[in-house]
Amino acid sequence: MSRPRPLWHKTWQKEVPALKTGLILKKAGVFTGYTLFSPITSTETFLIDLDGRIINVWQSDCEPSQAVYLLENGHFLRTGFVGPEANRTFHGGGAGGHVQEFSWAGELFCEFEYNSDKFLLHHDIERLPNGHILLIAWEKKTQREAIEAGRNPATVGEEGLWPDCIIEVRPTGKKTGQVVWEWHVCDHLIQDYDPAKKNYGRVAEHPELINLNPGDWTGRLTRQQRERLRSLGYLHFGPQHASGKAHPDWIHINSIDYNPELDQILSQRSRL
Repeated sequence: MSRPRPLWHKTWQKEVPALKTGLILKKAGVFTGYTLFSPITSTETFLIDLDGRIINVWQSDCEPSQAVYLLENGHFLRTGFVGPEANRTFHGGGAGGHVQEFSWAGELFCEFEYNSDKFLLHHDIERLPNGHILLIAWEKKTQREAIEAGRNPATVGEEGLWPDCIIEVRPTGKKTGQVVWEWHVCDHLIQDYDPAKKNYGRVAEHPELINLNPGDWTGRLTRQQRERLRSLGYLHFGPQHASGKAHPDWIHINSIDYNPELDQILSQRSRL
């Protein structure tokens, strides 16, 4: 099935202009320290100081996704985008699929992909104290699977749903990793639409579960918010969205963190 790509996908077809560096603006009250960033169409990541001086540059073989981290040992951890041709199941802001760790000197320390027609890493990752990596991923559920789980058929289109999951990976080599733990949204659902399903119940009485039929989050946006998101390409979901069906990325976890003192994982969901 063909579908329009979000507006920012068009940038991949453009020639990237020469990068300019240096200080443009500096005001009192700025946070002390350094800034780590990856330009959206670049394969380079930069660490700069408050005067715009480049402290370090890391070169990768793929464009960035949404996460870059400088680790305590001086290593650099990033997510990368596998590209729209490498995964035709998932499309949306934050798509990634690739994890890379480099030494301070730029040597590739380890890398792995979490990318298939069933799953795709997106947005954020988190390094754990034991060296493992937590990642966020979309999980593909067909239209039929979503309805069988208790989703209102009127709100799920041909692409089905992409409920999120959290995956813990133990790096086992320079290009390998092992999944040692996983948490799936699909295992923590409740719905009050279909009483014949096992997960049927009163949603308000189960704050520990996720409502499978939460309604359209875009209906809660102001006109200005809607126009802003549309200008960035985030509301351009094609005929499925225009026909009233919810976008398959209905939860949209876009950040993850870990509290070692409480041994708790924190994730943020922007569409519930």
